[in-house]
Amino acid sequence: MARPEAAPKTALGARLREIRRSIGDPERDEIAARLGISKNTLASYERGETEPTTTVLASYREKLGISVTWIVTGEGAMFDDPSKIKKPAVEVDAGTAQTLVSAVKEITKAASSLVNFNERNYTPMPKMLKYYPYEASAGGGRVILNEDEGFDLDVEALLSDLLGLDPEKVFLLRVKGDSMSPTLMDGDLVLVEKISRDIQDGEIGVFSDDGHLYIKRAFWQPDTSLSWVSDNEDPRFAPINIFGPDFDLKPTLGRVAWLWRRA
Repeated sequence: MARPEAAPKTALGARLREIRRSIGDPERDEIAARLGISKNTLASYERGETEPTTTVLASYREKLGISVTWIVTGEGAMFDDPSKIKKPAVEVDAGTAQTLVSAVKEITKAASSLVNFNERNYTPMPKMLKYYPYEASAGGGRVILNEDEGFDLDVEALLSDLLGLDPEKVFLLRVKGDSMSPTLMDGDLVLVEKISRDIQDGEIGVFSDDGHLYIKRAFWQPDTSLSWVSDNEDPRFAPINIFGPDFDLKPTLGRVAWLWRRA
């Protein structure tokens, strides 16, 4: 049986002993080796018989992440670099370890059965949309649709083949408010295309300002500033002007390519 450690004679010694307890109470020789000193020297420090040199204090900071201020004065946090804390090993008895192994095997078996079940019986929901390649006249009428005609389009085909957009460069947003009415109404869904170029005059774009998203119409000014203007001429919706130095702080996220509105 190990002999009980004597109580430290000084507050400094008590703090040095507390460091070892806080990291899982490893043996002195392990901590001494990390600090670059002997086991007996560390014991002398922790008992309060001698005080650590500045070199050793620096090792406490560098190797263990301990605040030198806390060691010397006891003030502040013990650790000023928690990333250097060496976590103690978790000890598990043989019976518990076997129980954990068995549980993992059962979970793995159940997960495997679930995957096999899905492969045999699960049919993914089709993401298709019927497209009829005809034009519907708003005047005198056009061709009548036949239920057997048309093409099935999935989302990727809808974007790339029909709308001419790269599926990897678009995202959906819902319009909030009426600053862009009658062009965009509250609740409309817009398909936004990410662009690598500058937005062009007259395009409706989406930009970020201090964490908020705005949908406005873009107009370039002679002084190279960019004005985001509302289609709604109500005085409440004043233009938002962005000057060169602020372009990176208020970036344009893309242009509105398509609009969906509930009939």
